[in-house]
Amino acid sequence: MIPGREALRHGLQTLRALGLRGTELAQMSPLSVATLKRYVQGIDPTVALVTGALDKLTVEHKTALTAFWVQSIAGGRPVPPPVPARAFLDFFCSVCLHRLALDDTAVETPDSRPVPGVIALHEGERPCRDLTEAVVRGLRVCEAGARLCASSAARFAALTLALRVQPWEAYRFITSEISPHRWWVRRCLACDTLTATEATAHRFCLVCRPRIP
Repeated sequence: MIPGREALRHGLQTLRALGLRGTELAQMSPLSVATLKRYVQGIDPTVALVTGALDKLTVEHKTALTAFWVQSIAGGRPVPPPVPARAFLDFFCSVCLHRLALDDTAVETPDSRPVPGVIALHEGERPCRDLTEAVVRGLRVCEAGARLCASSAARFAALTLALRVQPWEAYRFITSEISPHRWWVRRCLACDTLTATEATAHRFCLVCRPRIP
């Protein structure tokens, strides 16, 4: 089986180090509280020191999160955002999101059956060095069809770290306000940056829109 434990562990530990409380992480994850506690043991304190104080969501953050969800996760398809009944950290991976969305209609064959789990550890599997390696390792597991997503925790941690935004605030925004079927991503006519807009008639980003006469 393709290893996935270290990828999942690295992502969860980074999210915990970025300030997510145990109860918040449990709400986002399909894992039990007891399992999560085992995974986040031994957090590297330097992660929190390097990141410093993370920002609350701004208009720019919301635009970036929307663009990422619509383009990289939903792939421009009319997929609704995660809801409490479907764990967020199994739906922040484009591979798992679309595979799980098709589960009800897919015909299972011996070759297409999911790998039974993701927690098995290959002998000699070393810890991930960074989030990039965790995402790459995790995606190999997701593409193999494992029932538990191994890459989304690291992917979400990397995104919040890059934006320097509080992960709980980003989670609440994505799950409550992003609906890909009503968002479009295009270049702003004023500043030429990619921006997410709520209607095809909007040709300017939220920053430039107030400046346009």
